[in-house]
Amino acid sequence: MTEEEKKDLVLQAKQLPPRAMEIAQQLKLMVSNGQKMAPEEILTLASFAYREGLDPLNGECWYIKGKGCMVGIKGLRRKATESLGYEDVWYPEFRDITQTYDPNDKEILYAYECTIRNTRATARWLRLQDEAKSLNFTAEKTIEVFGHPPFWRGVGVVRKNEYASPTYPQTTRCKKRAEAAAINAMMGFGYDVMDEDQRAPLEIKAIEKDTSQQDDAIEAEFTHSEAPETPMSIEMAETAKSSDGRLYKDIPADELAQKRMGHISFLNNKANTDPKLIEEHKFSMDAILTIEAYRKANGS
Repeated sequence: MTEEEKKDLVLQAKQLPPRAMEIAQQLKLMVSNGQKMAPEEILTLASFAYREGLDPLNGECWYIKGKGCMVGIKGLRRKATESLGYEDVWYPEFRDITQTYDPNDKEILYAYECTIRNTRATARWLRLQDEAKSLNFTAEKTIEVFGHPPFWRGVGVVRKNEYASPTYPQTTRCKKRAEAAAINAMMGFGYDVMDEDQRAPLEIKAIEKDTSQQDDAIEAEFTHSEAPETPMSIEMAETAKSSDGRLYKDIPADELAQKRMGHISFLNNKANTDPKLIEEHKFSMDAILTIEAYRKANGS
């Protein structure tokens, strides 16, 4: 290291907050891939850990030579829990898809799929489902208006040529990679992620949702009666106006959908208790749903 580089390093150290400097002091003894960390790597990791609220001494993040700062599964779990709130429980479910993931790729040793759901998002969707039932919606209409129950999926892959640790089973490695992908899909963190032993490259990806089983489950929740799908007549709906004075029938589809979600959000907020406002929002939402159903039926 040149004298100029040393001066820059000293200046960088002086600019770190006290807590980041404490982390840097602890990191001086840390070993990464069998090598002690260089001073500039220590400062970089300490700054990253302080900024992101992660603990590098607990394996939540590392500095990898030639790659930079990486976040491990422990760090992803911590950030997801903090972001969602500790009262919101989220949980991973795993499925072995080794035989079906990519049959043409003979180098795959294991492939696991991870599905994550969280209680807050699920509870909110169930409330919407109850609202749909009260409006005599069919299962198809419920999915069209409110979407599918929320979940996030990711896949982790371990290849035959990867380093195999005697104390770290490859199936465990694969599941953690799948979980990392699912957490990133749910939270959109965008971190670079590294395995806990810091040896193997991380092969993860979020995948498209297969909602066929969910559609069947939603279908089973609804009785098929001759009740109309629309909550009011089209004649009444066409006289309804939005808060800006426009008739709902004259509002474009995308904007109308946004207004519908606004009314749903208001009705799902328990803090809104004014009976008059609640009735107004219900009426507006019923009008929008009726107009949307009419447009779909008539191809307009």
